[in-house]
Amino acid sequence: MNSNNSTRKQWLRCIIDQVQSRRRSIQLYLLTVQVIERHYQQQYQQRQACIDQLSDREIELEKDLERLRSHQMDLKKQQQDIEQSLLLLRQEVEKHREKKTRCEQHYARLSFVPILRDQSKKKYLKARSRDWQLEQQLSEMRHALDLCRDHLRIISKQAAAGQSEREAICTEKQGSLDKVKGASETLDYLKQGSEFWSGFDVYQAQVVLEAAQYILKNNRHKASKKLTVDVDQVWIKTFKLACLEYGDRELYGDKHWNASTLKIQFDCSICQMSLVCWPRLTPMDELVCETCFKSIQKEPTIVSVSNHNMLRKLFHSLSLFKINI
Repeated sequence: MNSNNSTRKQWLRCIIDQVQSRRRSIQLYLLTVQVIERHYQQQYQQRQACIDQLSDREIELEKDLERLRSHQMDLKKQQQDIEQSLLLLRQEVEKHREKKTRCEQHYARLSFVPILRDQSKKKYLKARSRDWQLEQQLSEMRHALDLCRDHLRIISKQAAAGQSEREAICTEKQGSLDKVKGASETLDYLKQGSEFWSGFDVYQAQVVLEAAQYILKNNRHKASKKLTVDVDQVWIKTFKLACLEYGDRELYGDKHWNASTLKIQFDCSICQMSLVCWPRLTPMDELVCETCFKSIQKEPTIVSVSNHNMLRKLFHSLSLFKINI
């Protein structure tokens, strides 16, 4: 009998230690999530400011691109008009060039005939002058066409550069929006964990702890008649049910919000590296990586996984274990 009582006391103390350890880890989780929320809030403000700047630049670029596209269309229309005029002018130049050649040949043949020479020369000079004027117009129009094409190439390059910058801004903006969305979803998930563990702490851990402490205390003071047997049985029943519920709820919580498996994106306050893992919390409430945490603080005592699993089984076994006061 004494052996059984001793075993029960050891189990009860083991459970009390385990529950107290779990409650400390819950408080650490809750505090870590609060710091993560502040960390994410700062990142959100920075990213939102960046998104606003990118949006402003995107609007500005869109206006510039619209202006360039309009100018580009005007230049293309101007180029078409010049090319059409140039085609007609070339035809006229060719016609007058032939006329000038004929006048020149006619003048050469009649240069020795005094009566016809002056009239022929006049026609030749007039044809030559007209040909020169047309050639000059043709040269000027070709120059205008070259200028138009050069300007069009410059405008096209500017439009392409603006479009490229706009696409880069859209990509960067979307990346920032995705990060904001991802951080928000991560934070919502962690807050769900905070809500779960807070409820677990109140409705499972605290009940198991109080019941275990009562039973352990009552075993120490068997002779005391201040508490009735009926009250004792109520506590024992409460303890059995609480142990069963504790094990199931703890298993569910560890499956979804176990700090050893959770991963979030954060920047270490010491080494400034961007990491994806679960952060450690310094006494100054700063998020740091595991390496930096070890460099500034000794590792706290942590219940091993094997011991943790053993104690979970213990909760289930104690729910069926007959405890007598």
